[in-house]
Amino acid sequence: PRLCNKGQKKTHSIRKTHGFVTKLTPSGEILQSTPIHVNGESVSIKGLCYGTAYSGTGGNTKMAVDLFVVGETTGKLDANMEEYDLTTNGIDVQSKHAFISKIDLSTMNIQWTRQFGTVGGNDAIGYGCAVSTVNHIVYLTGNIAINANINFNTGGSDSLKILQEDYRTSDGRIRTNPAGGNDVFVAILDTENGETNVVRQFGTSEHDSVAKGDPIAVDLEGNGILLGNTRGSLVRWRGDG
Repeated sequence: PRLCNKGQKKTHSIRKTHGFVTKLTPSGEILQSTPIHVNGESVSIKGLCYGTAYSGTGGNTKMAVDLFVVGETTGKLDANMEEYDLTTNGIDVQSKHAFISKIDLSTMNIQWTRQFGTVGGNDAIGYGCAVSTVNHIVYLTGNIAINANINFNTGGSDSLKILQEDYRTSDGRIRTNPAGGNDVFVAILDTENGETNVVRQFGTSEHDSVAKGDPIAVDLEGNGILLGNTRGSLVRWRGDG
């Protein structure tokens, strides 16, 4: 509500943001568009990456076959997500949840979507991804707002790898331990079905963030190369997990 000059209340609807993916020809003709949206809630795309395959004579022509888009949403994009996993920020405002969607470039159809938020309702935002065709995985990375921990619905999977600092709740959800300040997260998913293999959150007691633009890449062995910034002394944790 907003007060007008005469003291009367006037309500204003807040326009919601919706994501879209559009395919164009080299001459600029629009071939097809795919919306990414949730009724009554916002979706904002922050980055993309490609899954590739080889075709042609001798199999030496590299081409993109799948597109992965990442970002944030205040709604429920993931069909496997429960309604009670959607969190608010304490004043009944839906918090931002990180998401990744796989799109088949030949049909422009969405194949699957995965998303997660935080326990306390602070924002989680996906900023980048990278695909490894070696082991058929996609890395999703982004930021977790101040001193929040990830609330991740595993979909009943017992194979999800939990690193040393993190733990699994009795109902099968993953809870990560925050480091303090803004943290960085990385989730590793199967490119075929979106099953999550690894999820982890890390940082320092100060603010940490992934680089904007292309924050993650992969090497020839399928290792993720993460780029970011920190106000603290961020070092890599070494352990058995």
